[in-house]
Amino acid sequence: MAIPTFAECPRVCIAMLSNEDEIFRNAEIYAKLRHRTILRQDSPGHGMEGHVWKTSGHSVIKAFYRQENFDTELKCYQRLKDHGVNRIHGLEVPVLEGHDVYLRVIEMTFVRPPYLLDFGKATLDHPPSYLCDEQDKRRFESLGRSEFGDQWPQVNAVLFTLKSSYGIYYLDPRPQNICLGLPDSENDDWMKEPPIDYTEYE
Repeated sequence: MAIPTFAECPRVCIAMLSNEDEIFRNAEIYAKLRHRTILRQDSPGHGMEGHVWKTSGHSVIKAFYRQENFDTELKCYQRLKDHGVNRIHGLEVPVLEGHDVYLRVIEMTFVRPPYLLDFGKATLDHPPSYLCDEQDKRRFESLGRSEFGDQWPQVNAVLFTLKSSYGIYYLDPRPQNICLGLPDSENDDWMKEPPIDYTEYE
C-alpha cells in the first residue's frame, strides 16, 4: 500500500485547501437543486476525501475532492441500498438518498452512534493486491487491534459481513468510521447476539 512520504504531505494539504471552496460550491449547488439548506455551523466531518455537512432536510451531503473516492463510495451505498441495508451488527449505516456525478456529491441519511460509514477507500468484489500478501494481512490486523483494542473482534465481524454478504472490502477501519458507541447493556442489542466464532474470519 502506497503511503505518502513526509515531503509529499504538504503538497496533499495544499491541494485540499485549494479545492475547499470548490467542494463547498458543489455542495451548495446540489443542496439548492434539492431544495435544501446547508447547515455550515453543524458539519459532522472533514477528511482527506472530502467534507460532510448536515442539511435542513435532516440528511447529510458529502462533497468529494477526488472522482475515484466519490465513485467508490457511491457504488458501495448503492449496493447496500439495493440489499435494503441500514444496519449491520447493530451499527447504523447511512442510506443513499441522492447523488450528482458531475458535482461529486452524495446525499445520505444522518446516523448516530453506533454507526458504520465512509466507504471511499473500499474496493468492490475483489480485495486490493496488497491484502493478498500474508505479511500485509497481518499488518492490517495489527493496525485494527491497535485502533480498537478489545473491540476489534466486533469490528472484524462487521468487515467479514461486508465482504461475504455484499462484496465490499472495507479498508479504513478507524473509530471515526466504525463507531461502536458507548457501552450500554440495555440498549446495545447487538452485543446480546450469540457468540461468533471469529477464527473463521482470520
